[in-house]
Amino acid sequence: MNKVSFKWLTLCSLMLFAITGLQAQQRVIKGTVISSEDMQPLPGVNVIIKSDGSGDTRGTITDFNGNYTVAADDENMILVFKYLGFKTQEILVGTRAQINVTLELDAEELEEVVVIGFGEQKKESVVGAITATTSKELQRAGGVTNLSSALNGLLPGVSTVSNSGAPGESDIDIFIRGQGTWNGAGPLILVNGIERSMNDIDVSEVESVSVLKDASATAVYGVRGANGVILVTTKRGTVSKPKLTVSGNTTIKTISRIPKPLGSYDALRMKNLAIEREIPTHSSWSQYTPVDILQKYRDQTDPYLYPDTDWQDWMTEDYALNYRANMNVSGGTEKVQYFASFAYLHEGDILKTTDYGQGYDPEFSYNRMNFRSNLDMKVTNSTKLSVDLAGYMGIQSKSDGTTADIYKGLTEFPPDYVIRYPNGMWGWDVNRDRYKNAVVFLNFGGYEVKKRTQLQSDVNLEQDLGKVIKGLKADVRVSYDTEIQTENEGVNIANVDKYNVFRGYRYEDGTENIIWANDSEDGRDPLNGFNYINDRNQYSYEQFTSNNKNKFKLYYQARINYARTFGKHEVSAMGLFAREENTVQALFPVKLEQWVSRATYNYDKRYFFEFNGAYNGSEKFGPEYKFDFFPSFALGWNISNEKFFEPVKEVMNHFKIRGSYGVVGSDKGIDKNLYRAVWDEEYNVRGQTNGLVFGQPNRQPSPYIRYTEGNPGNLDLHWEVAKKTNIGIETGFFGDLITLNTDIFFDRRTDIFVPAADIVAPIWNGGQNGPANLGETEVRGFEIELKVQKSFTPDLSAWMNANYTYSRDIIIKRADAPLLEEYRKQAGYQIGQTRTTLNDEIISNWDDMYTGVQGLANENNLPGMFRRIDYNADGVIDERDIVPYGYPNNRPQNTYNLATGLSYKGFSLMAQFYGVYNITRNINLSSFFQEATIVRERDLNRWTPTNTDADLAHLGFLNSASDGQANLVDASYIRLKTLEAAYTIQNSPFLDKLKISSAKIFVNGNNLYFWSNLPEDREGGSYERDNYPLVANYNIGFNLNF
Repeated sequence: MNKVSFKWLTLCSLMLFAITGLQAQQRVIKGTVISSEDMQPLPGVNVIIKSDGSGDTRGTITDFNGNYTVAADDENMILVFKYLGFKTQEILVGTRAQINVTLELDAEELEEVVVIGFGEQKKESVVGAITATTSKELQRAGGVTNLSSALNGLLPGVSTVSNSGAPGESDIDIFIRGQGTWNGAGPLILVNGIERSMNDIDVSEVESVSVLKDASATAVYGVRGANGVILVTTKRGTVSKPKLTVSGNTTIKTISRIPKPLGSYDALRMKNLAIEREIPTHSSWSQYTPVDILQKYRDQTDPYLYPDTDWQDWMTEDYALNYRANMNVSGGTEKVQYFASFAYLHEGDILKTTDYGQGYDPEFSYNRMNFRSNLDMKVTNSTKLSVDLAGYMGIQSKSDGTTADIYKGLTEFPPDYVIRYPNGMWGWDVNRDRYKNAVVFLNFGGYEVKKRTQLQSDVNLEQDLGKVIKGLKADVRVSYDTEIQTENEGVNIANVDKYNVFRGYRYEDGTENIIWANDSEDGRDPLNGFNYINDRNQYSYEQFTSNNKNKFKLYYQARINYARTFGKHEVSAMGLFAREENTVQALFPVKLEQWVSRATYNYDKRYFFEFNGAYNGSEKFGPEYKFDFFPSFALGWNISNEKFFEPVKEVMNHFKIRGSYGVVGSDKGIDKNLYRAVWDEEYNVRGQTNGLVFGQPNRQPSPYIRYTEGNPGNLDLHWEVAKKTNIGIETGFFGDLITLNTDIFFDRRTDIFVPAADIVAPIWNGGQNGPANLGETEVRGFEIELKVQKSFTPDLSAWMNANYTYSRDIIIKRADAPLLEEYRKQAGYQIGQTRTTLNDEIISNWDDMYTGVQGLANENNLPGMFRRIDYNADGVIDERDIVPYGYPNNRPQNTYNLATGLSYKGFSLMAQFYGVYNITRNINLSSFFQEATIVRERDLNRWTPTNTDADLAHLGFLNSASDGQANLVDASYIRLKTLEAAYTIQNSPFLDKLKISSAKIFVNGNNLYFWSNLPEDREGGSYERDNYPLVANYNIGFNLNF
């Protein structure tokens, strides 16, 4: 094990066993909590134990009679009493055993503040569809290095699809309530209010993540809000003593699941069977392996002549290591608050790479350093200045070899292939053009280094104008981001010492003697039977190329806020102007302008109204579509605050209904200036006649440019428009012991952009069509979120969170060709609908073979193959028989999540399960076809004359017919997403001597187990994707609070 991880493990173990016995003795404190308004007991009051200087730690809630019981460690402990609508009280325990508390009403008390678009809002007054998670939940994600991965399953309506496990990669697709467009369905992501990537943010810097899902929540973002919005809020300083937190962890990661081909004996045996079952040709017999030779592959007496190669053993490590460390400090006074954080991350490589003398190790790795700081200063009693500075530097290294050959080598390379000979030469089988040595590509393909450096700066000045108009505030903000990315490639083509090997068998003419197929060639090695060509070349060092990308973002805004309470009436309003300029390299900046407004009203915390609007500008479109207005409206009714609801409050303490409707837009996936017509220029260069030519028959090129009509423009091109409707119900039972929230949503998206290539032009058009807004979709679904939390004793508590999301889209229109059959249209089906020909049955004999329809994939049929169905009954099987089947393959229609945990004194345990269903995947991993001798476990049960009940057709060699829907399977899965065991130590004399207020040691993991019939753990795309495999993480770490 790595020295650093060993030191951390040793330190954690010593702390755990040395400190456990030093805990102070506890005593029991009892009491009753009542309301100052009616002197009645308050059920569900949060009673939190707070140690001096250590922050909130553990606690309980009052029962139906307002009673509570907690255990106190010492006389200096403080009890904190919190309840919605009441002022928080803190009471020193001292020597008392009975502490009764009377809570006073406080209309300004916030149970929870939710981050919304361009501001914050009390949770009880929120009428939009917003869900949020906290830093504590994110840090339990189990060693993930990407914030997007940490979100998976935590929030209803949010699903993430990971396509690669490569170090430093961020190939993660995020869907909020499914997919409503084919033009970039990803949400708008804002970090501290600015559009920024969240992939390289250290999780320990994050305070909360809010997801805005309906139009009421996203309308303030107008033309960018149709796909939902994710708001990432980072930590800030608070009024407190200086607090120092140090954390670190080591992660052991392994490959989650990849399919493993069988050995060369099984592969060649199945290959022989495939040749025998076809009508053999001379060329196919040359690929046949005689029985006595086949036995030598099985015996492995000569592994270099009869190889049985395990590519995964050559190309993967048993495990790889990640390291992460973070240190942050925070605190402040009423005048100044501060926060600073520094973090380091190293991601190791699961692929087995080595410096074989080429002068470099092409390891896949990622090293990143993060920093973040902010300072909030009261310049005057009414003026506040905030300065934020953040950034990171990341260095990603990887092999520059052909990725298709590298990743396919793990699962799709034949086993009868010598990777390396005893003398150090590398195998290079020239008989197989598609299967060159993957280990050579991995280690000798050169290396690539990407460096990403980003610096983010924000300055915000807030002025309280209450002396002018009570409740009025104004602020201005300026932000400037710089990102520099460089890409260097070294040794970008490898010339490796290798054997070019010609290999094959055949029977000697007129005899049964086996001879080498290439025995007539000069130079054949008579001992090994190979014709080696010694290909010795030298490496090419210092061949570097650079691809530098510089990005700059300037953002500035001015905002005015108004909030007042008049008796039972609460009103607020917000107006904002913002402009953003994005520049890449030295190109002209892309600009976005927005004017935003919001107005809210509630009466007696019972009836709520909210209006949001955004007047957005985008320069992507023509002069008539530069700006548009996107409004939304929302209503809410907190029924639990009505007097008639009082009799049931002991059981159902919270009941609120809300609804919203609004219009938002999206310009994602649409290039600039498509509204302009394009003329193509053609030149005559060096004798070519691409331009104008004159003369007949002796044509002569003209020196003048030839102009031809290119893509025609479309002045009516504009953004997509999404009309969103949402109805939500929030309930709480037994003092929020149980909470159940449900949302039903319906989205109708119109004017979806369709590129010119997808629009069928009529014959009389004379050319291709221009792009147009012709698409239309609908998305329907619902979300359910259930939470349960219970304190059984002062030391024992448990909780459970569960959520379920159903989201189904359907295409209403998408420029389908006229007169196209309904089943061939995209209209009426989901975006990315899987399509295939259909199987009827496996042909069992020669008589059955001639009774079916011939055509595409049927003309070469033999017994043992699938018969294609002539779906449209026209007597021919062709593209008109390809029909919709199953579900899309890039996202699930249904997702569900269950997280549960318990804590006892300082110990805690939690587990999270995440599952999906209604998703279709093609598992047709490459099998052998001619030169590819690859079989897998399921191939052993294919059709044979003696196994006629098989589900799969027999393997083909020269005549490999399509399997239709046989390889399209239900890709449902359940995964053990996270598992954590932790122990927290506090109030320890030993820790006090070290100035440590609390210490936590934990062991957790991510993606630990995968229940599925799929042969590979890959969440998105098809099995032909050439991506780095997904990994399982096993993590050990600590947190120290000073």
